[in-house]
Amino acid sequence: MGMEFCPSWWDNQRVEILRIKFILPEGCDISEVGHYPLTAENRGMEGGKAFVYFERANISLGYKFICGVSFPEEYVTGSIEVGDIYPTEKPETPATTNSQGEYGLGSVFEELISWLENLSLTRLIIILAAIITVGGYFWNLFHSR
Repeated sequence: MGMEFCPSWWDNQRVEILRIKFILPEGCDISEVGHYPLTAENRGMEGGKAFVYFERANISLGYKFICGVSFPEEYVTGSIEVGDIYPTEKPETPATTNSQGEYGLGSVFEELISWLENLSLTRLIIILAAIITVGGYFWNLFHSR
């Protein structure tokens, strides 16, 4: 039995640190666990459960890090029905959209704030300087008449 994980990546944002920890089913010993890539930062037992830990730093733009673990199938005791994974009903339209499906202002501001929080200080200063410069240009353009 195995599982693979590929975290989200960004083509225009460098990831400074990425941490992934797989915690395996109870009863599974670390000696029964395989993983890839083979360069896991740590692996062992914690609270009676095996774990594999990956950490990558300074990930380049657009880099896709894929990792996974494998273990004996006997440790999987439950099953998931297809209906549990894929909903059969269409989800409700979020409250932040209007009837045409366009984003409301609340959603736009939330996304903008989230985007700004992930910027480095240098990039934020450059963006603010550009906004001030462009704003000053248009101010002079419209008030010079």
